[in-house]
Amino acid sequence: MEAAGVALAIPPIVLLCVAAARELQKLTETMRTTNNTLLNLLSRIERIRLYLDSLRGLTHQLIYPQERSMMLAFNESSYKTTLKELHDLILDVAARTQHGVLLRIYWVAQRAKAEKYLSELEQHEQEMLLMLSLISAHSHLRTEHDVDAIKLTVQRQSSIKPKFQLSDESLGEDVGSDHSTLVDGHSDLPSRPVAVWHGYVLREGFPDVYLKARDRLADAAYYGDWESVIEMLEIGDLEFGENWASAVRLKSRSQADYVSFWTPLHQAALFRAPRHVVSRMTAAGAMSMDPSSDARFTETIRTNWAEDMFCHHDLTPAEIARVLGFSDLASELAPTVYHFVPPKLLQSLQDSLWSIIREDLRGNWWLDKLVMPDLHALTELEVPEMVFPIPRIMVRLPEGYRIYHIYLDGRELVLDKEGLGEGGNSTWRLTGGEVHQVERAVLFNH
Repeated sequence: MEAAGVALAIPPIVLLCVAAARELQKLTETMRTTNNTLLNLLSRIERIRLYLDSLRGLTHQLIYPQERSMMLAFNESSYKTTLKELHDLILDVAARTQHGVLLRIYWVAQRAKAEKYLSELEQHEQEMLLMLSLISAHSHLRTEHDVDAIKLTVQRQSSIKPKFQLSDESLGEDVGSDHSTLVDGHSDLPSRPVAVWHGYVLREGFPDVYLKARDRLADAAYYGDWESVIEMLEIGDLEFGENWASAVRLKSRSQADYVSFWTPLHQAALFRAPRHVVSRMTAAGAMSMDPSSDARFTETIRTNWAEDMFCHHDLTPAEIARVLGFSDLASELAPTVYHFVPPKLLQSLQDSLWSIIREDLRGNWWLDKLVMPDLHALTELEVPEMVFPIPRIMVRLPEGYRIYHIYLDGRELVLDKEGLGEGGNSTWRLTGGEVHQVERAVLFNH
């Protein structure tokens, strides 16, 4: 098929991928037990879609006269047949999810068919890789190195996040089967610790050793003792397993209404700390995280109070630096928006999240003292997830923290609750106007 024909044939196939993946994700999130083969199918469909998108862009560019025309072995009908039949199988399985025993019996008969589709998708993937290699060899659009980079990116983005991978339970399957990995050897990609929203700002519930360390951090930032700030950020990571770059001074019950929400980086902007100190603070605060992404989390947080010399009370570190004329720091502190969510939708998701948290913690005297998570912070993280911990003693539950794990999934929000709410542990998916519980969240490493 001519390159122009391939470019025109791809969009309908991408739509089939999107439809099949949507139904399959919905199915895997609502099934009581996790199915190994279905998860592999979901990962493979996403991979096919990503390769198709890359291939479409390149074949479209081959249409222009300056590029040499070429023929590509692209069997449009084969892709469509595989995806349509797979979509039908998914809908068929979904119709039986309410009947546990019958579903298991049915799956024994259908598993071979599902694995057949998995093999066909693998074959289609190999075909597309050959086409990408051919384009790199016979055109100026991409080099072989570029194709390798595309492959690595697609493999990463089509893998399912480790936190939400296969549980010990499976639907009549052996976890050690041929297709037990989710992404062909990449299912053991290291999980990345996430940013922390320090919204519980009271001293109650923490041991003395923890409080003293947090006080030392707050004092050092307040007085501009940057060496001690770096030291305390490292202690927070090494001794308490927390990122304190976004931590504020903890207050007693009587002072709970006067939390300023000034972080160490806000103080650094105020006192015009040297650039190398700001860089070290960011790096130290991100020791538990990817320094290219979650390190920016502190830069998105706004204060609750500011001195009269500022026109506004809700300031980010970058705004403080800009108002004071510290342009060298302002550019370094400016956050980057990685995820563009319409403002009204983001506000709707945040309202739903706050309602859930308030319902879970209803009856606790300190509820109105919480600083609720600001979802704008998620949009400015390359990996849009954060945790919101509550000390165990404050919710009268056994060992450990009670945690909200919050993840922005496109234009939806996934909330994983650990030790909170009536059911203890539960997972929820929030859309613009709906909130529904799922058995598990299935998320890609986008």
